[in-house]
Amino acid sequence: MFLKFFLAALISAITYIDATAVGQTMISRPIVSAPIIGLILGDLQTGILVGVLLELLWVGTLPVGATVPPESTFAAVNTVAIAILTGFTDVSSLILIFIFLIPFLYIASFFEDKIRGKNNKLTIIAEKLIEEGKLDKLVRLHFLGLSRFFSKTFIISLIAVTIGYYIIPPVYQDLPQSFYNTLEIGGKILPILGVAVVIDLLINKRNLYFLFLGLLLGLFNVNLWLLLLISIVAVILYLLFLRGGDFE
Repeated sequence: MFLKFFLAALISAITYIDATAVGQTMISRPIVSAPIIGLILGDLQTGILVGVLLELLWVGTLPVGATVPPESTFAAVNTVAIAILTGFTDVSSLILIFIFLIPFLYIASFFEDKIRGKNNKLTIIAEKLIEEGKLDKLVRLHFLGLSRFFSKTFIISLIAVTIGYYIIPPVYQDLPQSFYNTLEIGGKILPILGVAVVIDLLINKRNLYFLFLGLLLGLFNVNLWLLLLISIVAVILYLLFLRGGDFE
């Protein structure tokens, strides 16, 4: 079992450093990283479910410039790992696992800030190495900064998954029925909250009526293909008449 803990922590660290440290291929996004760990551990469906839920929550947070991104990758990968390894993959269990991981998210964020501060000091050393022409040491210095990010996520993930594997099952089984009901409600609220985040990002005064049109059509259980056709026509009319044909 420890090998699976190790594998989960390894995937967490690899996908996490993609956020800012190296690559930025977007595999660090929950919608990608969660299905990856789900596929590796043999439950792609749980990976997709967690990925969609958490991506909705953090869809508006991008690692741009000096911004410190939230620990969305950490939350996604480790939620899926603990859920699959324990066999608790229903929505209520996923909510409980996510709550369990919140303290670890804060710990990871704390060390993230510390590591960024230490890595900033490496630039002074790097400038001296460039002046001295010691490019081989410069390369090693670069990987030193990268290894700090990797090690931080790997170690905290390994601890979180190991503790979660042994704590979540007994805690979940001993919960009162009222708490189960609360978790079920939370499982229903989380997607709604995620959709609200997306709406907040996309909706403005110019396209607010598209939202109400969608809600209205949804109330009448309009066929999905008909809804798609109506949406396409509405967008074309909007571009042609309300924006004066400006498609840019």
